[in-house]
Amino acid sequence: MTFRHRVRVRYSDVDSQGAVYNSRYLEYVDHAVTMYLRHVGLVYEELRKTEWDFVLRHADVDWIAPARADEVVDVTIDVTRLGTSSFDVVSEVLRGDGTVLFRTTVTYVGIDPATGGSSPLPGFVRDALGGTGS
Repeated sequence: MTFRHRVRVRYSDVDSQGAVYNSRYLEYVDHAVTMYLRHVGLVYEELRKTEWDFVLRHADVDWIAPARADEVVDVTIDVTRLGTSSFDVVSEVLRGDGTVLFRTTVTYVGIDPATGGSSPLPGFVRDALGGTGS
């Protein structure tokens, strides 16, 4: 299931060339992942009260074309892999005409908040993310 989150590019998101700062795209994806998790019943503020959390482990990024101030873009979220203690999210930032501006695959790893060590995906997280295996 592809989840879409709409973003209007703020003036503060762009550089002197009028293009979105490269780091802002990852911020857009991060926010869209938070909204996706909320959509599937995993409200981050509630997750933090459990004995499980997750952190970004790795990101592969392709910047393809610039977004501009006040432009409305869609950020797509697709969970493509569930591992024992990690999951991958593929995301694109798209113009309204479907032009891909940015693409990334992000790997998140589950952690035990008390120790910071790796922790398996709990069943309720695995169920919400839509699967049982990689």
